[in-house]
Amino acid sequence: MLKYCKTHATKCLLFPSMLVLAYLLSIIANTSRIMLSIIGQQIGNLVLPTRPHLFLHDTIGTITELLFLVAIYWIIQHINTKLFSENEKLA
Repeated sequence: MLKYCKTHATKCLLFPSMLVLAYLLSIIANTSRIMLSIIGQQIGNLVLPTRPHLFLHDTIGTITELLFLVAIYWIIQHINTKLFSENEKLA
């Protein structure tokens, strides 16, 4: 993505903006993981006779983080192909 930045200023702003974006995405992913874990434990208390809180928490956390990583990767790839493939066709 750096090769598409024309000026030095955009190259200097790209790294800090990506750090802020990564921080915000990690907050969103962790918030949703916590919310899903709370909901999952409440459902687990109703359905399951024993309380498998640790296993349920680990499973929900792993699935949530994996889904967020895959979704973020897919979105970034989609944006890259839309933005930069059109620029290459025009050149």
